[in-house]
Amino acid sequence: MIELNNAVGIDLGTTYSYVGIWQNDRVVIIVNDQGYRTTPEHTFTDKEILIGDAAKNQVAINPYNTVFEVHRFIGRSFNDQDVQSGMKGEEKDFTPEEILSMILTKMKETAEDFLGTPVKNAVITAPAYLNNSQYQAIKDAGLISGLNVLRIIIGSTAAVIAHGTQCERAEHTLSTSSQAFIEIDSLIEGIDFYTSLTRTKFEELSTIEPVEKVLQDAKVDKNQVDGIILVGAAAYDAAVQAAILSGDTSEKIQNILLLDVAALSLEKSEIVVIDFDGQSSVLIQVYEGENTQTSDDNLLGKFELTGISSAPEGVM
Repeated sequence: MIELNNAVGIDLGTTYSYVGIWQNDRVVIIVNDQGYRTTPEHTFTDKEILIGDAAKNQVAINPYNTVFEVHRFIGRSFNDQDVQSGMKGEEKDFTPEEILSMILTKMKETAEDFLGTPVKNAVITAPAYLNNSQYQAIKDAGLISGLNVLRIIIGSTAAVIAHGTQCERAEHTLSTSSQAFIEIDSLIEGIDFYTSLTRTKFEELSTIEPVEKVLQDAKVDKNQVDGIILVGAAAYDAAVQAAILSGDTSEKIQNILLLDVAALSLEKSEIVVIDFDGQSSVLIQVYEGENTQTSDDNLLGKFELTGISSAPEGVM
């Protein structure tokens, strides 16, 4: 049985990473050895390997050996257009998964220094635009770094957890008071968020133009909406999910249920036409992506549908 104590939440952001843990009925975003809650995703590889701020501080004097936004390249083939466009012709000695594992190792060590005990398990949030192969590559990077990745959740899904653990309290307060206070550690790029919210302002939020546009596009009436979810604070949310998977019994999180979503569209076909007389099976291929041609999308898998009743060619 896997020991899940001290499971942490790690946010692999576009330019910065964060690590947090659920302690004393709240999330703590952990500061690194530089005193910051954010760790830049730069890895300096020349005579030595530097992670985070130490690497970022040397970008100007050694840009050719500095790597950033590495998660854009994980899980892709070397000939992938995005991979080639991100290379400048230099010789590479590390795979993207290895470099990403260095960043995860840094986050793991940051948490261990704070807790004073080993950290072996983590929930990781990642950008929504990654495909299935890239999510698997993140798990591989976690394995290299010595982490058991309990789950990977996308940023927009993670935001739901923040809603359940922070804004719900403000909403409850506003039901009996004219003002509430909201405080979230390290909401974005290490900046703490603190604000007051009046009942009048809260009611106005449901009628602002972006929200109305979303409702219009979704063909949903605002009376059908129970709440508004703002994307952000992903490390905060990952830490909550890590606590849940660890079996934490805190009343503040025991009623939270996370249902993840597919980050990219799944193409489907509802009509199958018999290709030849007597055909008894058909190959079903499942792709993810937003392109009109499946050749430009990512193949997730395939299976064969058998037992089709014999029929002449062209019958649906």
